[in-house]
Order: sequence, then C-alpha cells, then structure tokens
Amino acid sequence: MTANKSCDDLSVVTYFQASCETRLNRPDAPIDNGNLKCLWDLESIGITDSPKMDRDVEAIKHFNETTENRDGRYYVSWPWNEYPPHIPSNFGLAFGRLVNLVKRLDADTLRKYDETLKDQLEKEIIEVVPITQANEESNPIHYLPHHGVSVPGKSLRIVYDASAKTKDNKSLNEHLHCGPMLLEDLTGLILKFRCYSIGITADVEKAFLQIGLKEQDRDVTRFLWLKNIHKAVNEDNLMYLRFTRVPFGIISSPFMLNATIKHHLSKAESEKVRKLANDIYVDNIVTGANDTQEALDLYSKSKETFQQISMNLREWSSNSEELMHSIPDAAPDKIVKVLGLDWNLEDDTLHLRTKVLNNANTKRGILKSIASIYDPCGYTVPTLLSAKLLLQDLWKTKIKWDTPLPQDIVDQWNEIKET
Repeated sequence: MTANKSCDDLSVVTYFQASCETRLNRPDAPIDNGNLKCLWDLESIGITDSPKMDRDVEAIKHFNETTENRDGRYYVSWPWNEYPPHIPSNFGLAFGRLVNLVKRLDADTLRKYDETLKDQLEKEIIEVVPITQANEESNPIHYLPHHGVSVPGKSLRIVYDASAKTKDNKSLNEHLHCGPMLLEDLTGLILKFRCYSIGITADVEKAFLQIGLKEQDRDVTRFLWLKNIHKAVNEDNLMYLRFTRVPFGIISSPFMLNATIKHHLSKAESEKVRKLANDIYVDNIVTGANDTQEALDLYSKSKETFQQISMNLREWSSNSEELMHSIPDAAPDKIVKVLGLDWNLEDDTLHLRTKVLNNANTKRGILKSIASIYDPCGYTVPTLLSAKLLLQDLWKTKIKWDTPLPQDIVDQWNEIKET
C-alpha cells in the first residue's frame, strides 16, 4: 500500500510541474522573411536543395549565355568556379615534364609525336601563341603537361594532364565546374536500342576537337613542344602552343560536348533527328528504325545535321544488310562495339566481353577477372555471385595481393570459371 501511494504522489507532482512549465512559455518571436523561407523548406525530413544542383543550373545558364555558332562551328567558354581564377601558370612543371618526356621517347615515337602536333596545327585544332600575347596576362594563363599513349593498331594519342598542380596550388580541373552529366542511362539506352527492328550505330569523329574554344579561354590550354625534335630541350627550342578547340581530358569537356550536341539537335527540323539527342552516349549514336526507308532517311538527315556544325558521323553499322549496302561509309566489321558490348551484326546478338585470366592464382588476378566483365544490364549477377563470395573470403584471410593462393582455393576458382 505504501509503495503504491508513493507512485501516485509522484505522478501528481510530475503533472503539476509540466502544467506550470507550459503556462510559463514565452511567446514566439516574429517571423522575418529569412525564417519564413526556412519554414516552408522540408528540412525536418532532410530534404534540401543540393549545392551541386545550383552549380549545375549555373553551368547550363553560362553555356546558354556564352555559346555561339560561328561559320558552322560552335564556340564555348569554360564554366569557371570563379572568374578571374587565381590559377598558376604551371610553366615550370610543364617544362620539367617535357624534359622527362623527350628523354623517355625513342626516335620513332618522338617523330610520331611531332607529326601528330603538326597535323593538328595544320587543321587549326591548336595554334602557336601569338607573339603579341606571349607575355600578355590579360587572360588567365596555364600550361598543361602532356604525354603520349600508344595502342596497337591505332595512331598515337596525346593526353593532356589538367589535374597537374604544384604545391599549395590548384589544378585547372579544380578551378572549373564539371557541369551536369547530361548522359543517357546506359541500361535504358541498350534496351531501347533492342526494341528497333533495324539497329543503327555510329560515332562522331574526334567529337571534342570539333567544338571551338573562345579566344579569351584558350590561354589556360597552353602547352610546350619543340621547334626541332633533334635538338635539346631549352628555351630557344620551345614552341608555345594552345588549343583552339575543346581538348579531351579537362573536367568540363564532356559536359560541353553533350550540351553542344543536344542544343544543336533540339533545333533540327526533323522530329526523328531531334529525338536522336536521347540516343547519344558521349560521341556514340545508338539508335534504330523500323524499316529500311526510315533508316535511310535517318542516316541522310542526321549526317546533314551534324555536318552543319563541322561534325562527321562515321563508322555506321547495322544488322540490316540492305541498309549497309546502301550507305557509302558503312563499317566493314561484322562484330562492332556497342556501349562496351559486342554486337554481332549477322545474328543480331549482343555479347559480354570477358577477360578471365587463365593463371589467376592470386587475389589480384581473381579481382581483375571479376572486374573485367562489363555488364550494364546485370545479366551475369547470379553467375558472378560465387566468384564475389570467394573474393570476400580471400579478404577475410588477409592474403596479400600477389601471394600465390593455396591449392584448394585455386581449385575452387577453376571450378567457378568452368561454370
């Protein structure tokens, strides 16, 4: 009885304390305009506007306001985080990398390197920095280090390093906004492609280099090369070059390419060509038609539309023999790449690419084999499950990357490969 009475007394006291506190609450302060905006925000459940979304909108607005079409070519301007940017020239870094590059290259590769740049000079993709502007600092100036990449069967490709920076300084990429992706969903694009009776693929030849760069933004794409490749790397033998087009490798380049193509296609007279904007992934056209005449019409109108902005659609492929025999620039291959998959034109089937290593007897080898399977639609998820579980077990055993695996694990891996 005593205990129950104590509990009742406690509850009564608690009630009166709460009652008193409620009566002594102060009235709310008047709501100003700033607080009124917060009142309508859904912050109570964590939904707020993304800062990146605002920057993406700014990048699109900047593109729309600064892009212009001159003499059959679009000219764009970099989407700076702030302007003018406090960006270093990077001259010392670019010079040092050039010295090391020339030391590494053999005579044949050095000659190909020089021929590639001379060809770009002739095509006005790059230009020599005008003497009147060599020491002028009215526009931001930045030098890009570069190196060559050789792939068997293909010409030398020069890669520019826009992420290079010196201590306590930012790189060119860090001063630029990457912009929104503007890319179609890969899985959706492939599924839509397979809905057509006639599949069609093509690509834009050297797409990035067909977009002009406005004069005030060219000086941040400067780079160094040699006047004479047979002489030493010194100040008297330097060529000061810069891009007149949008170079690949800069963080904003994909956005500027996608935005330019979508902008131009949106103004096309043909509805089919306008819809083509939703059938492009970077510089790859992945589309189709329901009959041969529709396919030929799409071919001719899309070629004409892209030629209006100095872009060439090439490497046309299709599962329709009639279409392939009707166009002059059809690709000769019977198996072509479509968004990372192999498309067999004769039987109209898509195939996954695999590079399973035969001697994958280390943790690194097994990881490489698993990662080599590119499957945007997820068809191989059930098949890969056992391989991923094996890799997970290897992590638990803390085996090092290149340590040979025990024979029982190798046997288990071989069994997974065979299935």
